[in-house]
Amino acid sequence: MSYATTFLKQCPSCGRRLEIRVQYLGRNVQCTHCGSIFTASNSPANPLPPQDTLVDQAIRDAEIYLASVEEINQVGLAWREQHPQPIAE
Repeated sequence: MSYATTFLKQCPSCGRRLEIRVQYLGRNVQCTHCGSIFTASNSPANPLPPQDTLVDQAIRDAEIYLASVEEINQVGLAWREQHPQPIAE
């Protein structure tokens, strides 16, 4: 029977979940995604957020993005009303 030799840790810089070997506990490791260097620890001081939290954050980010797109569209419509284009015959 084999025992787990890795644990999951969230990169403190980019938030990516990393699988780290237990032999690196207490050592500096580098995130393979963003290159950030941090100390490998399996402590609950920096726990991974629940999946629901990640989904909620993604929804909030999407709502902010959509609101900014809507604002840009409104500015474009206002500009078109002030600068009508002649219709080619």
